[in-house]
Amino acid sequence: MKTLALSLPALSLVATLCLVGCDKGGGSGGARIGAKSKQAQLPAVQVKLPPPPSFKKPHPPEKYPDESYSIYGVRALKKKTMSTEVRVKGFIIDVYTCPKCPKGSTCPACNKPHFYISDRANGPKEKAMMVVDYPEKDPKTKRKLKFEVGTQYYVTGTFDRASPTGFKNSDGLLIWKEAVPVPAK
Repeated sequence: MKTLALSLPALSLVATLCLVGCDKGGGSGGARIGAKSKQAQLPAVQVKLPPPPSFKKPHPPEKYPDESYSIYGVRALKKKTMSTEVRVKGFIIDVYTCPKCPKGSTCPACNKPHFYISDRANGPKEKAMMVVDYPEKDPKTKRKLKFEVGTQYYVTGTFDRASPTGFKNSDGLLIWKEAVPVPAK
């Protein structure tokens, strides 16, 4: 009798669970194949968002109408321009000068002459291109070469990663052949 008394509540619990799980009515017992939804349709919502911001930094064209390259362009097209002679248009932003050595002092040797050109007159030196291996005197006039910071030049030379005199730059540098100021308009 004790066994029947203990098993009766357990049996009624199992029967209740089976009946709830086998509901044949239109309750919320889950999706049924072929059943049509009777839910109310919500009105369509129009979300108007602003256009996404552009994270692209503006840069000059790869090539100018006069067929010279920008600093950006000669680097962007490096598969085509590497180890070839190119004509680049840019502003001189820095010219290396050997530091003055006080009399009676022993100073380190000066670096070879070089300067930096950029697409912008006030461009950062980190993005500028180094122009190396230019002679101290102009081969045509035999006068000392002087470059003015802030002046725009056409610089012709070989675009490469290393120069014969030891300058190196993984972004590329220009081994000097000729430099002429861009004519004023």
